[in-house]
This record gives sequence, structure tokens and C-alpha cells, in this order.
Amino acid sequence: MILSILIFLPIISAIPIYLVSRIEKKSAIILSLLMLTVTFLLSIYTVAFRFNHSLGAFQLAETYEWLPYIGAKYHAAMDGISAVMTLLGSFLCLIAGWSSYWLIPHDKGEWYAVLLVFETGILGTFLCINLATFYIFWELVLIPMFFMIGKWGPEPEKARRAAIKFLIYTHVGAILMLLGFIYVYTQLGTFEMTEIAGGLGLTAQKIAMALVFFGFAFKLPVFPFHTWLPDAHVEAPSPASVLLAGLLLKMAGYGFVRSVWLFPMGIEAFKLVFLILAVVSVLYSASVAIMQEDMKKMIAYSSINHMGYVFLATTAAAVASIGTISPALNISTTSIFEYCMLGAIFVMFSHGVIIGILFLLAGIIHHSAGTREISKIEGLAHKMPWVAFLLLIGGIAAGGMPGMVGFVGELLVFVGSISGLFDPYWWVSFAIAGPLIVLAFMIWLNQRVFFGELQLRAKSDIENPSPWELLPLAILVIPIILFGIYPELLNTLMKEAVRAIAP
Repeated sequence: MILSILIFLPIISAIPIYLVSRIEKKSAIILSLLMLTVTFLLSIYTVAFRFNHSLGAFQLAETYEWLPYIGAKYHAAMDGISAVMTLLGSFLCLIAGWSSYWLIPHDKGEWYAVLLVFETGILGTFLCINLATFYIFWELVLIPMFFMIGKWGPEPEKARRAAIKFLIYTHVGAILMLLGFIYVYTQLGTFEMTEIAGGLGLTAQKIAMALVFFGFAFKLPVFPFHTWLPDAHVEAPSPASVLLAGLLLKMAGYGFVRSVWLFPMGIEAFKLVFLILAVVSVLYSASVAIMQEDMKKMIAYSSINHMGYVFLATTAAAVASIGTISPALNISTTSIFEYCMLGAIFVMFSHGVIIGILFLLAGIIHHSAGTREISKIEGLAHKMPWVAFLLLIGGIAAGGMPGMVGFVGELLVFVGSISGLFDPYWWVSFAIAGPLIVLAFMIWLNQRVFFGELQLRAKSDIENPSPWELLPLAILVIPIILFGIYPELLNTLMKEAVRAIAP
């Protein structure tokens, strides 16, 4: 029952909060922040006290029939992988909700109601292991995000166009993913992930993976299906960008992680195409980011770069689970699989908290200086020293600096994928240039925005963020440093789940 409470508490509370917002906006905001906090604390309680970290199997299972004659049911359960993603989801929703108090200019009561619906969609996606209800929660997320971009974007006309583009791209991919799920049902007569794993032959896995790939690739996004993302980020308010990059993209990464378990032979069959797309996504996005003048667009392209590591790692994990490795390498197939899977999940978590702080900082700068164009906001460190410090932390973390959470996941991804793929796919090692490029343009961004010559526009009175406004950003620094120094806190949660599906 606890997982159902965790999933549905936000959306159930959204209805009265919306009604209260029509009468008393401040009360609606307080209730919203209370519900977001309760959901986060409940996720911590569930993972810390109800979840057995030493077991790799799904736990706390709850099953309710929905359409029993086709096997579509509500089946929620948690393993180590979904435990990590659930913590990330409830944490970032709370951080985005907190920051929304300052960064959302109008209709805040409605905004919080939409945010709570979004949280239910996210948690349901991470916790449902029946493909039919997984798809329902997957699609549920699109609705609130469409309104977050289109209704609350700073430039209404551009925001509406970006929201429509986002909806079309991601929904088309989702329809193809649904066709893949239906095909799986025609082969096995079930939507249950636990029954599908290991039940499909090579041809069936190839067909299923070819279809579900597009659902994940459009949302991750993988080059060349990425063109909706920069526009969506630029036109969305910063809290929406946090949710978009920090959580919505993770749904696709989570989908690829589960696909390694469900369709390993299907991924292995397309490994050459997938590896090329992954390496191109990593290098292309990092290179394009350098050329951006809009701070948010630069950060958006860094998201594509980081999610490319997830795609690379999951492809390498599938190859390790099906294929063989070079006898010259003194490393087992099982170890390569575990490194890649742990790395993929770690990158998703680390990217969530890092991108959260970067997008919120971009929002604060835009709110204070009136622009995000890098050339117009040089020298802001003179006026906003704490914002400069936090951007430096976020920037070097995004670049994979050792001691930061981003380094751990990237190290696992590269050790696993390069070890398993170097012979014959030696060119995958080029992907290791991605973090170097990201670190270079993040340091350059810091230098230009904060430590350049103070611009004339910046000499006027700038509204400095209050300590309360900076507090959620300071809280994001905690996991960035904590899990960079002591990554086993996260690995302990997920390693048994990864070992349970290892070859």
C-alpha cells in the first residue's frame, strides 16, 4: 500500500490545491509545498526502512486488476534501480516546487497543481512493472509538462510553439513504444516485465526493441531526435527545465536500463547503430553547446551529452550480457555488465541534481539581470558572489570533476563500455572526450558570466537573490559532493538489483 500512497498522494492533493488556489493563493502554495515535502519524506522512509537493500528482487509489490482479460493491471513494485529513481524524482520535485515560489511569476496555485500531477506521472513510471500501466504514467507526464512550457514560458507565443513541438515529438515516440508493448503481448500474452524478461526469442526482441527504441530515443533524446529539447528548455520557466531535464529525460534512460533486462538480444542486434548514435550524441551536443550565447541553451545541450552516456552504457551492457569480450582483457563479462548498468543509473542520478542547480541558477540570473545572453551579463560576480560560487560548483560537477557526483557515473560508464567494446569498436573511446569538452565550456561560461569586465547593464541595481531563494540550490550541493565522495551510499541501493539481472 505504501507505494500506491507514494504514487497517488501528489495527484490526489492537486485537486483540492487547485480549488483552494481560486480562493486563497498563498494557502494553496503552502499546501503544495507541504505535499511535496511529505512525498519526499515518504520516499526516504520507504527506501530506508521498508526496502531490503540486500535483495535484488522486486519488493513491496501491489497488484490491482484493471483490464484482466488482456493482462493490463496496476502492478507497482520497487527494486534497487527504481528506489534510486524514486528518491531522485521526489527530491527534484520538491526543489523545483520550492524555487517556483520565486521563479514562477503568475498563477502559482495552478502551477503547483500541475507540478503535483507531473510528480505522480514520474513516480508511477519508475514504480510500475506492468507495461500497460507503465505506458499510462509515461503519457501522463506529457500533459503537465506541456502546460508548464506553454502557459508559464516567459515569451507566450514562442513558449506555445515549443510546447507543441515537445508534445508532438515525444507523443509520436510514445505511440511507437506502445506498438512495441502490444507486439510483446501478442508473443507472450502478458504485459508483466517479470514474465517478459527471458521469454522472447531473437526475432521478437529485435522487433520489440526497434519499436520501443523510438519512444526512448525521442525523449532521452538521442541525436538526431533531439531538436525539440533546446527550444523547450529556452522557452520553459527554470523550474520546468529542472523537471524536464532532471526527470522527464530520465524516464527514457530508465526505459533503456529496463530494456537491457527485457530485450538484451534486441539491443545487441542493433549495437552498431546504437553505438554510433550514442557517440555522436555525446560529441555533437558537447561541441554545439560551446557555440551557444543563451545560457539555458548551453545547459540544455549538456543534458543531451550526459544522457548519451546512459545510452552508450546500456548498449554496452546488453552486448556484454549476450556477446563475448576480447580474451586480452582481464575483466569478466559480468563485471563489464555491472559497471555499465551501475554507471548508467549513477549518471542519471548525478545529472538530475547537477542539471537542477544549473537551470535554477540560469533562472535566477535571468530574473535578476533581465537576460540570459552571456555577452550581456559578464561580470556578475561583482554583484552576485554566491550565485557565482554555486555556478562554479555546478559547472565543474557537470564536467565530471573528481570528488563530484558526476565523475563516479562517468568513470563507471567509460570503464565498462570501453573495456567491453574496444575490440572491435575502438572508436567508442572517443566518447571520453565528452566530459573534457563539457568541463571546458562550463569553466568558460563561469569566466565570461562572472569574472569578465562588468557590463553597463550590470551596473544598475540588480535584484540579489535572498538566502531563502538560494537555499534549495545550496541543498543540491549536498548530493553533488556527498555521493561524489561516498558513492557507495547509492551503489548499495542498486547493486543487488543489477546483479540479479547480470549474465
